[in-house]
Amino acid sequence: MSSREIAELTGKRHNDVMRDIPNMFDQLDADSAQFCAQYRDSTGRFLPCFARPLPYRSPRHWLRREA
Repeated sequence: MSSREIAELTGKRHNDVMRDIPNMFDQLDADSAQFCAQYRDSTGRFLPCFARPLPYRSPRHWLRREA
């Protein structure tokens, strides 16, 4: 599940999800760099995202996170 999918599923803003993901990796003592990617938004800008399957795939985990 990507960071964009998590944001859509939970109804949260993508930038809030992007803020939470590095914190999650810190808690897991894991390196988030291997999950980094970019996407093109509706205005043509390239923005960061996490695209590879993330360690926490449970939607309930993301719904519990504060926005």
